[in-house]
Amino acid sequence: MRVLLSAFIGSKNLGDEAIFAVVSALVPEKLGADLTVLSIDLEKTRAHPLAAGTEVEQASVRNFVRLARKSDAVLMGGGGIIQDESSVINLLYYYLQSWVANALLKKPVYLVYVGVGPVTSGLGHWLLRRMSRRVARSLVRDRESADLLTSHGFDESTITVAFDIVYNLVVPAPATTASDYIVFAPRDWFFTQRYLPTRYALTRSKKDAASGLNRFRTRLLTLVSAALTRHPELRVVGIPFFLSQDNDLLAWIKARLTPEQSARFDIRSEYISPEEYVAIAAGSRAILGMRLHSLVLGTLSGRPLVPLIYSAKVRSMIAYLGLAERATELTKPDFDYEATLSRLDQALGSPDPIDAAALKHIQDTNLTLSDRFFAEVRADLAGTTR
Repeated sequence: MRVLLSAFIGSKNLGDEAIFAVVSALVPEKLGADLTVLSIDLEKTRAHPLAAGTEVEQASVRNFVRLARKSDAVLMGGGGIIQDESSVINLLYYYLQSWVANALLKKPVYLVYVGVGPVTSGLGHWLLRRMSRRVARSLVRDRESADLLTSHGFDESTITVAFDIVYNLVVPAPATTASDYIVFAPRDWFFTQRYLPTRYALTRSKKDAASGLNRFRTRLLTLVSAALTRHPELRVVGIPFFLSQDNDLLAWIKARLTPEQSARFDIRSEYISPEEYVAIAAGSRAILGMRLHSLVLGTLSGRPLVPLIYSAKVRSMIAYLGLAERATELTKPDFDYEATLSRLDQALGSPDPIDAAALKHIQDTNLTLSDRFFAEVRADLAGTTR
């Protein structure tokens, strides 16, 4: 049996690569199938340790159709792929894949390890309702995702709710001592123009001095400057999770700091692996993170988290780990940076470790529910091939 996995693989998004690192090992084991993956960057993905029987092909419409036809099933995921908050084009892309695979090629389609939502546009709601006809089963990373699927016509009995699978990334034992730096993993926000590709929406917002995006960037700059002023012994290590977008933001901040502050603001401007990120985070004194997977991977480092919450997926994760008091809600561009600074001070002064029992529960639950989900998929596929 062979299955096709379609996701944001081979990208310069560290979070998506962390998902792939786990999924590429789990799916062949749990499903008992050979795996074909579509990658944006063949060389990069082929250099990744892959399970026996895994094939890597260039991501393209033609290859998707060709390989889906040869496969017994199509898997879509993981990550936050089913949403229109960044762009409705994202949701349209995956809906069309589900339609081609299921309606045209008669292959069963499964969502695996995905986050769903937010979906806010009329077109987005319509696409998700239409997708419910094409997806056989879904394995989602939080209850909010499951609720959104059921409200759009997905059968609740076909939905399995686990946690983000990146918690199950295997990493070396973290460092036991911290150096004098904090990890900073932001992203641009308050730029949404849902009917444009993300790149163009960002470009338009950057050109408008009064845009929410530029107000948000200015507030991030103020936060970083204040942190460096208050803690002259500290450096800030900026890590771009989405290499091109986040590098631009980090460089923008660095260019506007004072010369002394800029000298203590380092940017890891080249791609690093998820395992390398965990090692860097493990040597820090705290993680000031906005990107979801900067925080998920941060839990594996054992260092205190200071979350900046920009979406429900981050809020859900933070609530489960009991870190709400350390988090800042980004409900407006001019967020309360002073409160965030106080929370960072608290983390630096009282570096409480992540609850090891909670983390182990997440990891064990993910494996148990993966076993159950893929057993159901195997049963589905056995029924269709008899």
